[in-house]
Amino acid sequence: MAQSSSPISAVAERYAGSLFELALQANSVAQVEADLTSFEALLEGSASKLVRSASVS
Repeated sequence: MAQSSSPISAVAERYAGSLFELALQANSVAQVEADLTSFEALLEGSASKLVRSASVS
């Protein structure tokens, strides 16, 4: 595995690896890929509407 450039990158790598592992176990890699693609499109279209702080509830 490649070295992470920041602590956030390291966390993202762990989450991505876990998500992929679970998708493999559930035989749903294609569905997870489709969901992430849809989510990416949503982010690109509505980035200004995102909450930037996790402390906002």
